[in-house]
Amino acid sequence: MAQIALDDDLIERKFTDNFTYLQEKVSRITDIVDILIEKRVINLHDRPKFLNVNKSQKEKVDDVLQEVMTKKKFNEFIFALMKTGQSTVIEILTLDNTEFCAFIGSPKQEAVSTSTKTVNELETELKQQAHKIVKLEAEKKKLQQDINHLKDVQQGVRRTIEEKTSRIELLQKENIEKNKLVKDVQQGVRRMIEEKTSLIELLEKENIEKNKLVKDVQQLQHDLNSSNKEIKMKTEYIEKLEKLYTDAVEQTKFVNKQIKENTKERQKDREEREMDRKHREQRDQELNTKMELMLNSIAQLKIDKDENKTTGTKKTTLDPLKNKASNLRKKKI
Repeated sequence: MAQIALDDDLIERKFTDNFTYLQEKVSRITDIVDILIEKRVINLHDRPKFLNVNKSQKEKVDDVLQEVMTKKKFNEFIFALMKTGQSTVIEILTLDNTEFCAFIGSPKQEAVSTSTKTVNELETELKQQAHKIVKLEAEKKKLQQDINHLKDVQQGVRRTIEEKTSRIELLQKENIEKNKLVKDVQQGVRRMIEEKTSLIELLEKENIEKNKLVKDVQQLQHDLNSSNKEIKMKTEYIEKLEKLYTDAVEQTKFVNKQIKENTKERQKDREEREMDRKHREQRDQELNTKMELMLNSIAQLKIDKDENKTTGTKKTTLDPLKNKASNLRKKKI
């Protein structure tokens, strides 16, 4: 497999768009760092910094990706992925029209009949449909990753809402209890006034906190609703992509059927031409045989005539037609 070189702006956009995917899917980071050191992307003395044992796998990958994007050494990184056998990640970063044509190969050029040209056109259309299927699959995979990420975020938002709701309920219970204490203080003796005042101040602080929590919950609820809308839109888009994928597969089947039918018609034409050739050869052979028999008969008659003139006697000659019939019977036997 040869190294694939892409336009820096294009591949940089692909790195940016798929950064989260790369963080999760890139593996064998130690081998990748060693290859990047060989390619002079990373300095040898920086190797411990990128492979620090105290860092998680995701942090190591993130550091390497940031270094590659900073130095714009995308082709060297793809080479490292190729050497470590991470073809799926390479496809995400390099799949476009040029790489697809290189993958499926250029169409063969042959000087053939009109029917063969039609087959070539069908083959080209088949390859275009296959390309469309691959692009739709890649886009579907990207959207599914986004949906999974949004679902994770949604779960975190729900947990936060539940925690803050529990906190609000707890504060409400505390407020009820403290309001009761305030009434008790109001009905108590004068010496409890200071204690009552302190309690009121505490309640005011807690009310401020409660109002803040209510606002946070409202904001989180709004974010949750936005996430649900986005998930719905992307789900509908995936359904459209799946329909396009199904249509493309059906069209591919139809093209394959047309190719088979054209192949059968060409085979039938060849067989008919072969039978015509054999018939012509047989007719030519029969005509040659008849001509040869007629010439022999004429020659024999001339010889007999010359001999009759020389000897003055009438010699019995063989009937040419009878000789021809006799020869034909012998030939059939």
